[in-house]
Amino acid sequence: MVKQLNVHVICAELKYNNNNNALRLISFAGSFRDHVTPIYKEFIIPKFRDHITMENLLLVHDYLNKKLPQCFKDYFTLSRDKYTYSTRAAIQGELFMPNTDTVSYGTNSIKLQSIKSWNAFNRKHPDTDFISLSRSKFKQFIIDKTIENY
Repeated sequence: MVKQLNVHVICAELKYNNNNNALRLISFAGSFRDHVTPIYKEFIIPKFRDHITMENLLLVHDYLNKKLPQCFKDYFTLSRDKYTYSTRAAIQGELFMPNTDTVSYGTNSIKLQSIKSWNAFNRKHPDTDFISLSRSKFKQFIIDKTIENY
């Protein structure tokens, strides 16, 4: 299993490097050693890891707006639904983070990575109610905030 995971990581990195080279070609960069971050910003394209984070955020958003299939019922839990008392996480609309014992099926799972992404994004932008935004507006908000940080 470990070898298979490493192959996926290597393939993802190769894809990321190929995307960088393609962006350098498209933008007529002076050299293939030029930094690609300004190119990503110019073309308003999220980087590979930022794109994965965006997909995780959209998964949670779709869940909270009941847009996912029935098999995802009870997949995520809002902190305010978990506890009877008011906590800071509950007030900010964060998700409950369950304890895990494994790495592959726990800490690094899509579920927990999505929860971490949602909670971190919520903390960065506490004034915005993401659940009430439409999917397209939320996606555009994510892209805008991601590109701002480049």
